[in-house]
Amino acid sequence: MAIIDPHAAHERILFEEISESFSDNVVTQNLAVPVEIPGALLPEIALDREDLNRLGFRDDGTHLTGVPLLQGKGRLSRLICCVLQFAA
Repeated sequence: MAIIDPHAAHERILFEEISESFSDNVVTQNLAVPVEIPGALLPEIALDREDLNRLGFRDDGTHLTGVPLLQGKGRLSRLICCVLQFAA
C-alpha cells in the first residue's frame, strides 16, 4: 500500500509542465491590462531584467506587460499573483 500526498503530487505535475514549457523557446503572452510593479521591486527588476526577459517576463519599467505562456493550461492569473506575492 502506498500513501500519496495529493497536494505534493499536484505540485510535482505543475513543476513538470512548467519545466517542459521552459525547455523549448519561451513564448511571452502579452497582458491585456498591465500589472503595476511595486516600487520597492523596481531596482531589483532593473538588475535582473535580462534574466527575467529570458524567462518570458516583460515590463515597461513600472508595469508587468508580459508573462511566460504556460502551454495547455490557463494558469496565468495564478502565475502573476504568485510572482507578485513572492516578490513583495
